[in-house]
Amino acid sequence: MSQDYNSTLNLPKTDFPMRAGLPKSEPVTLQNWEDEKVYENLMKVNEGKPLFILHDGLLMLTVTFTLAMHLIRFLRILS
Repeated sequence: MSQDYNSTLNLPKTDFPMRAGLPKSEPVTLQNWEDEKVYENLMKVNEGKPLFILHDGLLMLTVTFTLAMHLIRFLRILS
């Protein structure tokens, strides 16, 4: 027999849905970004600053990179 465990869980009561619903919410978010011209505003704020592109290279499937290894690679690029 299946039991309803909703009454036994101590979950907070919120106004927002607990599920993300990304396929439904992503188009709305993208439209809001376009309406508010988020990208254009970021480009305007960063105008005149040097362009920085992080080239991470190819993934090595046999090695598990840690955060420290990525930091070292990033610092080598900067130097």
